[in-house]
Amino acid sequence: MLTIDSEQIEALTARRLTASHRRIAAYLREVAASEVGTASDTALHEPVVISDRVGRSLGLAGEAAQSRWALLMLLSQGRIASHEPTQAYLAQDGDSPDGHLRRLFDLTIAAMGEARDARGPHR
Repeated sequence: MLTIDSEQIEALTARRLTASHRRIAAYLREVAASEVGTASDTALHEPVVISDRVGRSLGLAGEAAQSRWALLMLLSQGRIASHEPTQAYLAQDGDSPDGHLRRLFDLTIAAMGEARDARGPHR
């Protein structure tokens, strides 16, 4: 009979989390190349881990939500983590924190696009 002990479960969990952090870092490199710049994988690891920890404390569960949260953390230089209206929005009833973040993310990206368009093509 196959048995898995708690140490093996912890090791598997750690590997899955490490793989998730790598995918989130790759996402940041893809969508925020100018903000990430030439940061090494090691340098990018810490902000991703911090973002993951904060996101989980806010109830974010899925990797897609954690990726969006990591991008918002990067773009805001971490300030979004202590923004009380954002915390309240993610915690409100009606949907999961992941669902609320999806809407917040979409609205934020749309607003950034509108602001960029209003500045003109070369600003």
